[in-house]
Amino acid sequence: MAKIAVIGTGLAGLSAAWFLSEQFSVDVFERTDALGFGSQGVEWEESGQIYRVDIPPRVINPAHYVNLYQLLKKVLQKTYVIKQMPSFSDASAKTYLSFVTKQWGFFHVSFPSLRQSSWVLAYRKDFLKFFLWMNRLAAIEKLPKRMTIKRFLKKEGFATPFVEQFLYPMWALMCTCRFDDLDRYPASDLLLLFRNFTGLKPTERLAGGTKALEPLLVERVEHIFTGQGVEKIVEKSEGVEIFTKNLRKSYDYVIVATDPPTARRLLPKDYQEEKDLLSTVPIVETQMVLHRDAALMPSERRNWRAVNLLTKGRDASATIWMNPIEQSLAEAPLFQSWNPFWEPKELLISRSFQRVIVNDASARAMTRLQTVQRRDLKRGGRRIFLTGSYLGSGVPLLENAVRASEALARGLKDLQPGAQGP
Repeated sequence: MAKIAVIGTGLAGLSAAWFLSEQFSVDVFERTDALGFGSQGVEWEESGQIYRVDIPPRVINPAHYVNLYQLLKKVLQKTYVIKQMPSFSDASAKTYLSFVTKQWGFFHVSFPSLRQSSWVLAYRKDFLKFFLWMNRLAAIEKLPKRMTIKRFLKKEGFATPFVEQFLYPMWALMCTCRFDDLDRYPASDLLLLFRNFTGLKPTERLAGGTKALEPLLVERVEHIFTGQGVEKIVEKSEGVEIFTKNLRKSYDYVIVATDPPTARRLLPKDYQEEKDLLSTVPIVETQMVLHRDAALMPSERRNWRAVNLLTKGRDASATIWMNPIEQSLAEAPLFQSWNPFWEPKELLISRSFQRVIVNDASARAMTRLQTVQRRDLKRGGRRIFLTGSYLGSGVPLLENAVRASEALARGLKDLQPGAQGP
C-alpha cells in the first residue's frame, strides 16, 4: 500500500486525507497544535455551560456546495437549516433594505420587506433585471471568463447605488474582500454564487461546527502530526522525504494543502512552473471579531437579521447575529463582524486570516496549474501535488477545496496497479 503525506489540515487537506485513506496509508502534518479547519474558533464557559463558535461562521448551501454536501453525507455529518436573511443599513445604522424568508419543507423563498419599500421601488427596474439574469443559467455560464463583474454590471446598465448598496456588500461578505478586489472577479463566478445562495434551497450549518467534522475526516488516517510544521520537502526517484524540526519521514507521494505562499516555499526547485503560477494568486488579510456590541447592528431591533450589512460608499461591513444560526448559544446576543467600521465594545476576540481572491490572471494561472497536474498524473513519475480552494474554478470557497481534493485523490487512485479507468 502506497504511503501518502498530506501537509495542512484546512478543509482541502482534511478532505484529501479522507478520500485518499480509502486506498492508501495516509499521514497528516499540521504546524499548529490542533487540526486547522476549526483552529480559528473560540470556546468559553458561561454560567457553567461550555460554548463554542466557529470564526468565521461556516454556512453551506446544497445548491453551491455540491461536493462538500456529498462528503458530509458520506461521513454522516449532520446539518441543520437556518434562515440566513440579510438586512442593509447605511453607516448610521438606518436600514434601507431587508429581506424576509418563507419556508415550505425543503424550499424557501426570500423577498424584500415592505418596511423599506421606498428603496426597493427606487431600484425596482434593477431588481427585476438582475433577478431575471439569475434565471438565465445558460447565459451566465456563456459569459466570457475574462469579463469582470465591474464590466458586466456597467455593460448591463445597473445603477451605482443598486450595485454598491446591495450587490457588492453581499459579494464582499461571501468573498470576504473589499470592493476594489470584487471589481476584478470574473462575472460568471459571482453571478453563479449569488444565484445558488438565493435559490430555493435553504442555507445550512454543520451541527457541532467544524470541530464535529474534523474527527470524521481523519478517522481512517494512520498518523496525525500536529505541532509539526514542514520545513522542507525533498523528492527522490524512489519517494519523497518530509523534514520538520523533529521528524524526517519518507512517503510515496506528498500532497501540499497549504496556502499558496507556503506551498510555493515548500515545493522543490524542480517545480518552478508551479511556483511561478502560485505567485499569481492574490492574498488579502482580513479580520473577524467576536463581540456583544449591538451598535454594529441595525438601529431598530425589528430590522435585525442573521446577516446585517452596513454600507459606506465603496465599502461595507458585515455583522452576523449568531444566536439565530447557532443552536447551542444562550439568549444573550452574540455577534461576529467582518471589516467593522469601528472597534466594537465588549470585544471578546479578534481573528485575522488570509483570504485568496480571484482575478483574470490568477484564474488563468490556476487553470494552467490544474492542466499541469492532470498531465503529470497521466504520465506518472510525479510525486508532489497541490490542492486547495484556490485550485478550483469559481470563488475559492470550501466547495472548491473539496472538489480539488476529490479530483486529485481520484487521479492518484487511477495510477495504482489494477486500478480501473473511468
